[in-house]
Amino acid sequence: MKLLNNFSKRLSALILLIFALILTGCTTKKATISVNGYNGLRDSVVVIVQIDEDSVDVDSLTVTLTKRNDKNVQKQESCDTTDYEEQTVTFTGLEEETAYIISVKYTINKKTREIFNKVVETSALGGSVDTAKEISSSQQFIDEIKTDTDGYFKLTSDLDFKDIKFDMLHTSSKPFNGYIDGNGHTLKNISYETTSAPAYNGIFAYNTGTIKNLNIDTVTFTISRSSTLYAGVVAGYNEGTINNVTITNSTIKASSKSTGVGEFYVGLGIGHNSSKGYLDTVKVNGNLDVTVNQNVYAGGLIGLDSSFSSGRVISNSEANVVMNIKLTSIVTSAKEIKTYVGGFVGSILYSVIENSKSNSTINIEAQSKSTQENFKFELHVGGFAGFIQNTSLTNVTVSGSLDIKNKIEDGMKYLTKVVAGTISGYVSANASFTNVISNVSSIKIDVTNDCDVVANMGSKFFGEMAENTNYVINADTECDFVINKTA
Repeated sequence: MKLLNNFSKRLSALILLIFALILTGCTTKKATISVNGYNGLRDSVVVIVQIDEDSVDVDSLTVTLTKRNDKNVQKQESCDTTDYEEQTVTFTGLEEETAYIISVKYTINKKTREIFNKVVETSALGGSVDTAKEISSSQQFIDEIKTDTDGYFKLTSDLDFKDIKFDMLHTSSKPFNGYIDGNGHTLKNISYETTSAPAYNGIFAYNTGTIKNLNIDTVTFTISRSSTLYAGVVAGYNEGTINNVTITNSTIKASSKSTGVGEFYVGLGIGHNSSKGYLDTVKVNGNLDVTVNQNVYAGGLIGLDSSFSSGRVISNSEANVVMNIKLTSIVTSAKEIKTYVGGFVGSILYSVIENSKSNSTINIEAQSKSTQENFKFELHVGGFAGFIQNTSLTNVTVSGSLDIKNKIEDGMKYLTKVVAGTISGYVSANASFTNVISNVSSIKIDVTNDCDVVANMGSKFFGEMAENTNYVINADTECDFVINKTA
């Protein structure tokens, strides 16, 4: 009898243990996940979610957007369950002035739990100039410009980015194609630093839209990239309209870290201005520091301006920039490196420049190492442009100075050719200059004996010049032209 009682007690305890285990297995563990923000824009909805790093592991995390009055209209995005930083989920292509339901769910062991359910409405604001969405804070600027790339916006106050993390907002596949009226206000204290820069760098990294009536002050980009790079405070690449924009106290520091050959397009305003890029009353003041071992187009305002279309004009614009260019080419396969540097634009093709000024100080230091026996290391530099082709300049004033030198070091190769002029290094066919004033104070060139210096063909205004170039240029200031050659 006693034995039977002991057996019954043990059996009861075992049953209780099994029941407890069953209950434990049926209980869903809770994850620690937060929704840090959500916003209804003109035709999109943004949701920001974050998994706590101390949370239990989840099998899946999804954000679902459902049209409130039509449950058949639904979109769903999955989040990375191994990412503990904030994750931004953006639903695009939505209807304006429409209510949607946001639902956030996670799954553990096939058990699903909803942690967030809210109604959000899209807006009619930002669909036209008359309904432009007002921007009053730095974070709102980043959120709106990045997500609603086709929207219309207007600033209502100056925006200070001092304590705001800034990343490049646009790419060639997702450019800024909207419209922003700065309304005379200022974006200031924008800082961006990376050793792995994207291809396009600028506040509007790749612009196909309209940017107007905007002041930009104290912007610093410190960027490095191993291949082709486009960089400018406003945009790395522009095929839109930029009107009445002023940049002050700003600096771009761009460097390459590759031993291969690519191209750098760097200007304090625009990296590369394409055939669709219109600039009117764009003024820049600051510093441009470029350390590069690749082909480079560097200009005070624009790195490369290539129109290839008639009628495209850059007007009423100014560059007042200190440019420090270090050419430290270390290449193993390239047969040549070519550099184009100008106080206003590095190289300009098929364009029209009117009523503009350049007053830049250009300092260039060069050395190179190459396995090629007949390696060509060429520099085209001018107070206004390094290279001009099929372009007209009218009512343009050029001031500043140029200082070019080799950095002497054992085992290095140096510049094989320097083409320099107060206006432009090289002027190709079908260029014209009307009422252009050259006030460049000095050009100093210190190179080795085997460097071909071309700086006096036709005049001091141009290094090399095509025969069919028409020019009317006045020099109010006599240029101090010094060429030194050493062994």
